[in-house]
Amino acid sequence: MRIKQVVFTEKNRCVVEERDLRDTPAENEILVRNVRTLISAGTELAMLTKIHRGFSDPANTYAHYPFYPGYSAVGEIVKAGAHAAAAGLVAGEMVAWEGKHATHGLTSDMISTYLLPRASDDDLEVYTFAALLTTAFTSIHLAPVTPGENVVVVGMGIVGNLTAQLYRAMGAGTVAGADLSPRRLEVARATGAVDLAFDTSQRPLTEWTRDLGSRGAELVVDAVGLSPSISSCLKAVAARGRVVLLGSPREKMEIDPYNDIHSRGVRLIGAHASTVDRAARERDRPLVLGWLRDGCVRVRDLITRHYALHDAPAAFAGLRDKPDVHLGVILTY
Repeated sequence: MRIKQVVFTEKNRCVVEERDLRDTPAENEILVRNVRTLISAGTELAMLTKIHRGFSDPANTYAHYPFYPGYSAVGEIVKAGAHAAAAGLVAGEMVAWEGKHATHGLTSDMISTYLLPRASDDDLEVYTFAALLTTAFTSIHLAPVTPGENVVVVGMGIVGNLTAQLYRAMGAGTVAGADLSPRRLEVARATGAVDLAFDTSQRPLTEWTRDLGSRGAELVVDAVGLSPSISSCLKAVAARGRVVLLGSPREKMEIDPYNDIHSRGVRLIGAHASTVDRAARERDRPLVLGWLRDGCVRVRDLITRHYALHDAPAAFAGLRDKPDVHLGVILTY
């Protein structure tokens, strides 16, 4: 069958192309027709702008052109193989799955595929956040909060916002969000993600954290991945505190391990999504689905733009060039 799909053909070039897709799923596969996909700005822009670390690593097989982006989709099962159908994934059911930005796709990954209730496409689009909410859970797994602990999340993009919401739900004391963008901080307040908003375009993070009182920033999560942000987290965290690298670092950097880590007893925690095992992810599944369904995690305020699939190049240009007004961008089919 012929499908339409977003592809990055080279640095800063995004097009929508037609290509062939096998339309008969294997026994453990499903064929899905997408109705909504959410752009994951951090990962996908890193690939579009060629700042992903994998481009400089000859052993990396992920980062290359052409690159087909997308892993946060909602769609309808068109066909199902026998094994998938036996598990309840039958034609006509709606699913959230790690699909590309394409009209159709195939998957055999049942761990990342969620059966959804029947609803309108507009109501179902909240489930496009399932993959990014799962990513946010990574920080919760690797750096669980102590009740009442002060948490600062740096970077109020989608993953940072969701992470802050999760820490509040898990019993954190004061949760602060930090960002250079006043607009993103406004959204963080609107979703109830943060108690305090630290505008780091006005004051450095080390000064803002004084607003947390004598205990300071006991747990700091970097959801940006850029060297200046990581450096500011290390300097702003309280003595014997923890710094979580949730955003994928985009470049090599120098740190002062004696003053920033060793002498203050700071723990630095890598939190790539792959560091959480499949058993834990399976336990997360009902939480992810239920919290999105019940609105325990608020995502509606994170949706700032809708684009039709054929306008995907404009959607990615907006995310790259106007991040203040392009936060949660959804492609419609």
